[in-house]
Formats: sequence, structure tokens, C-alpha cells
Amino acid sequence: MTASMPHAAGAAAAEDPPILQSGLHRSRTVTHGHAEPESEVATMKKTVMGIGPMLQSLNVMNEELRKRKDNLLRDKLVLEESIVTCNKEKDEDTTKLSEASESLKKLKTEHDDGKANAQKEIESLKQQILDRDKAICALVDTTKAEARKLCGLVIWYRIITHKCRKTRDCSLSSVLRVEQGFQTLRILKTRPSLHTGFQADKLIHTTVRLPGIFSPRPRDFSLPNSSWSPKMMELYDHYNSQCDLETEDIESQKGPWIRLPSYNRILKYAKGGVYLSKIMQSKARLFTRNVYQVGASFEYVIFLNKEEKKCVCLFQAGHLLEGPPGHVHGGAIATMIDTVTGTHATFLSGLVVTANLNINYRNAIPLGSTVILESTLDHIEGRKTHINCKVTSADGSKVHTEATALFVSISVSHLMGM
Repeated sequence: MTASMPHAAGAAAAEDPPILQSGLHRSRTVTHGHAEPESEVATMKKTVMGIGPMLQSLNVMNEELRKRKDNLLRDKLVLEESIVTCNKEKDEDTTKLSEASESLKKLKTEHDDGKANAQKEIESLKQQILDRDKAICALVDTTKAEARKLCGLVIWYRIITHKCRKTRDCSLSSVLRVEQGFQTLRILKTRPSLHTGFQADKLIHTTVRLPGIFSPRPRDFSLPNSSWSPKMMELYDHYNSQCDLETEDIESQKGPWIRLPSYNRILKYAKGGVYLSKIMQSKARLFTRNVYQVGASFEYVIFLNKEEKKCVCLFQAGHLLEGPPGHVHGGAIATMIDTVTGTHATFLSGLVVTANLNINYRNAIPLGSTVILESTLDHIEGRKTHINCKVTSADGSKVHTEATALFVSISVSHLMGM
């Protein structure tokens, strides 16, 4: 047994690593020196062999710690970059805040300056208004004589009219005296003949020229306004573009078409009529022009072609002209036909009144739509003027109404009730 132990020890030494072998060698030396039992050697061997798994687990833990260290280093770099970015954004926000504060200060300064300038302009406008009021007062003082003369003339006119009615003196000289009185103040632009040859177109499209507050320009209802539909404006531009020249004297217009002005009283067509309309039945209004709200009732404009002897009217009916639900009242259509044909007959034959109006309604006209009234001359027979009229859709595809009208020429004295 003693001889086999070294062989067994040698075999065990061959299996162990070099470090363990040297340890065992020393252990054996110590054992032989001290004569320790071999059981202690076996115990030490087991102890040394148990250290291996521990070292392996420690290596694994070391590797995990190394990976965590690398991750922490990367996180640190990301955090440092984030801190740098935040610092940059903070600097940018600080710069923007500073710029905004400067802009706010600048705007406040501009606002204060603008407010001061506006205050100055308001004071200037107040002064201008005061100066204008003073000028108006001075102008009124200078025109008192003319106003008194005009008022006296109107009273004179009424006295002569009353005298003529009372004495039934309807002679031409009585009317001429009234006319000559108006001529002294240059109220009438032209002196229309009181005979059958009277031409009403020479009296139309004139406005008052009296000085000061007695010379306002009447409102022309035939001009475009915000209520006109695109189709109405398109047709207006079409005909108005053919009006070569628009002046106060219709005779000087050279285009094929003439746009006729439209006022709320017939008196306003005469020179001085604006003032006369304020003192002679001042509450009276033309039936088709008695509503000031744009687009509410009759919106129309009339164009006259003297060469072709025809009249065209562009008509847009407002919501106040409803008859059948959503459509234009038949009486409103008749009114427009009478207006257009009467205007046409006046330009053809002078002063006229309606004697007969025959209307055939074909298709209803929707409210707000644009239609065209075309008036043409049929024939003239003595004092009688026969007119035809047709109401069509804006594109001419549908006939809404057809009519014939008869007008009779009258004298000025007949119109004045003398």
C-alpha cells in the first residue's frame, strides 16, 4: 500500500493545473515533513476544486458589470449632449425673449406716437369742421337775397296758377310768364316749347346749379349698388360700355346707347328741381323710387338707343315686390312695363300720358333674378304713340311677359292742371 500511494499522487498531480500541482507539491512536502495524514490533502484538493465554479460566476458578474459600465458611459454621453442642447435652447429662448421685449417696447412707442398723431389729426379735423361751418354760415348769409327771390318766385307761381284756375285763363301767355320768371333765376336749362313740338329729352339729365346749400346733386338711383347681382352688373357693363360719352347734356353723347338717370321725383330732372321738390309737395316720391334701402324693391336702369328708336331696361326685383311665394307681383311687373314704355314714348313724342296698357303674363319672374325689358316703337299716329314691350330672362331664353301700350301726347298746361 505504501508503494502505491506515490503513483496515485502522481496521477492526481497529472490531472490538476500547474498552479494546483505546485500547491500540492508543497502540501506533500509539508505533510511528509510533519507527517500529516493524507486526508487533509484530499480536503484541500476538494476546497481548491470548489474555487473554480466560484471564479466562473465571478467572471460572469465581472462581464455584466463591465457591460453596465459601458451602458452608463453611453447614457452619460447622451445626458451631456442633452444638457448642451438644453443650454443652447435656453440661450436661444433668452435671445428671443430679449428681442420680443425690444419689439414690444418699439410697438408701444409706435402706438404712443400714432395715438399722438391721431389726436393731432382729430384736432385738425375739428378745426376744419369749424372752419367749414363758418364758411357755410357765411355762404348762407350771402345767398339770402337769392333764396328770398326764389321763394318769392314760387309764391308768385302759385298765385298765377291759382288765378288761372279761378279765372280759367289757360292762355299761353300765363304759362310763359311763369316760365320767364324761372328763366330770370336761370332755373331751367332750356326753354322747352309749350307747343306740340316740345321735346322732353332736352329737360332730362340736368341738375340744379343754384349756389350754396340750395344746389345739392340728386341721387341717381340708376347707378350700380351693392345689391346688384353679378348678372345685373354684367349686362350693365355691356350696355354702359356702348355709351360713348356721359355728360349732363344728352345731346352731346355720341354713343349708340344713352344711360338715363333716375331720380325719386320727376321735378329733379329740371334744373332747379332739387330745390323745388323740397317746397312743392316735398313728401311726394316717384312710385318706383320711394324706398331708399338698396335691393329692397325696384332696382333698374334704362338705356335708350335713339338711332334704333328702342329702349332696354335691366330690372332686378327686391323682396318687397313679392306676389306669389318667391316670385314678383304682377302689379310690379306692370309698373316696370309702364315705366319703360312711358320713358320710351316721352323721348319719341314729348310729354305723354298712358292711355292703354295691355299685358300678357307668360312665365313668373323669381325674386332677385335679373330680367330685360325691351321696348320698341310700333307706330306713331298723330298724338298717339304705340309701343311694344317684351320681358325676357337675362339670356333671352325665356319670355316672361309681353305687352302693348298706347300713349297720348299732352301739353305742359294740361300737366299743370290749367
